[in-house]
Amino acid sequence: MRILALALATLVFTSISAALPAADVYVDAGLGSDTTGDGSQTTPWRTVTHALASVSGPGMVVHVAPGLYDAALGEQFPLQIEGGVSIVGAGVDATELRANPLVPVLFNWTVAVAPNTLLADMTLSHGSVGVDTIYASPSLSRLRFDQCQRGAWMDAANLVIEDCEARDCVHGFDFSDSSGVLRDARAVSCQLGLRAVPSVGAASLPRLERYVALSCDTGLAVSVGVNSPNGEFVVRDARIEGCGNGAVISDGGWFGPFDVACFVFERCRISNCAGAGISTQKTALGSSRATQLRSSVIDQCTQGIVAQGKNFGTHAVFVDDSTVTRCGTGLRKFTSAPAKFRLSNSIVWGNAIDLATDDGDFAGVFHAGWADVHGPSITAFGPL
Repeated sequence: MRILALALATLVFTSISAALPAADVYVDAGLGSDTTGDGSQTTPWRTVTHALASVSGPGMVVHVAPGLYDAALGEQFPLQIEGGVSIVGAGVDATELRANPLVPVLFNWTVAVAPNTLLADMTLSHGSVGVDTIYASPSLSRLRFDQCQRGAWMDAANLVIEDCEARDCVHGFDFSDSSGVLRDARAVSCQLGLRAVPSVGAASLPRLERYVALSCDTGLAVSVGVNSPNGEFVVRDARIEGCGNGAVISDGGWFGPFDVACFVFERCRISNCAGAGISTQKTALGSSRATQLRSSVIDQCTQGIVAQGKNFGTHAVFVDDSTVTRCGTGLRKFTSAPAKFRLSNSIVWGNAIDLATDDGDFAGVFHAGWADVHGPSITAFGPL
């Protein structure tokens, strides 16, 4: 599918003659013309398609005025992100690039794109992907992805994504073999808010800061670190609310007994999830090192943290300086697939069942099923 779309895009761009405009060019759906315009602010072009075919080189900026840019206007999707050419709209409520479910809105699969290539201040809607990149690292800022199958599908190093929102997408943000930072991003009413899954032999290690997932089927799904023993997937200051599951974590070791990445949640709040706040899973062959919950709160979920392994290895879940409260079950471990909790300075309190194994309540299985859990009572651990 990607190869077909790339071929179509190549035909689009070779069919439009190129000009040599100034460093800033302008597009206006209402006032512009691809025939008589010259890309200046006073006589802008009509379509983004024409603008991108007419400019090249680093430092170019395509300014897109308020309006709807779709096939009816003359846009030909997918639009190819050119190296060093930035596209800046007039705001997510003003500028919209609307494709169709068969093609991406914006893509780059062949050319290295420097991080100073900026895509900003517009809505990308109804495409198979909003922004689709391979080997490219544009900076995304103040974008909204609306009703796309994937909002941003990134396969590149050193990504910078700031203040972007995915709304009503199948996957909001999808990382494959990517690194960088995703900051102040939001996923709203998506089937899967954010997904990070590497291919075999690679690692997908973006850093999340102030990520928000609201009313998604799953707020965050991570399978990180195939052949990446030193990697960490770090989530800081996140808020996940009203989702089916807050965060679902697997080790990524589908193809061998790898000692793979750590998953770190720090200063996060996960609440009102119909399933688990955090669910750790292990594949038949993998051996994930640890999941760490630091200075965080899990509140009013059906299950706070579910820890499970599979076939071999022990998946340790470290709960430090955190609170799990008002859940159906606070902490649950599967005795048939060993996974151990390690708690310090934390509170598990006020849940219908505070600590449970898969064969019942915590009562009677403290020593056998909950090694290395220490505290003054069953439900309060460490200094309070």
